[in-house]
Amino acid sequence: MATKRLTKVALVAAHDEIDKEIGIEPPINAELKLVDYQAELKETVVQLELTPEEITGLSAKTQALIAVLVPVKEEAPVEKETEPVEVDNAPEEEEVPVEKVEKEKPVTKEKTPFTAAEYNRVDALCDALKENPNNQDEWARIADDILIKKGGTTKPNIRENKFTIGYFVKIAKHMDLGAIPPKK
Repeated sequence: MATKRLTKVALVAAHDEIDKEIGIEPPINAELKLVDYQAELKETVVQLELTPEEITGLSAKTQALIAVLVPVKEEAPVEKETEPVEVDNAPEEEEVPVEKVEKEKPVTKEKTPFTAAEYNRVDALCDALKENPNNQDEWARIADDILIKKGGTTKPNIRENKFTIGYFVKIAKHMDLGAIPPKK
């Protein structure tokens, strides 16, 4: 069965109609929350043990609501199937699904904190510059060899070295650091 949403307005209207036609003692407190009101009305309908004649004397909306609250057992002959009743929902009304479905929460992975390498690519580039390379390509290859020898935690990558050299050259020009190897 598809989930049917019941509003408090529909429940109160059904309560009032059943009370008017059959009589409900004690009446249900209209100030209850929607879920509690629904449970009280269901309990009341079950206790009344309404006969098919009493149910057919009620409006179609109330009959559909009773069918949702207290499903008919298969043993009892069903005269006529009722379609779910559409109820206009006012914006201030609460809605509660008759059948609740729990959603599983996604599992989050624990993040490991960042730790800097003891000897990294920038250190290797600085050490390679001390060996006076002829151009930036040679500088990148020398830095790559030094990084491998000193056991840097990042994997060797000449392309990454060239990219980092580009930033290094810009900084050196702005700070007038002197002789920087040419591009080629």
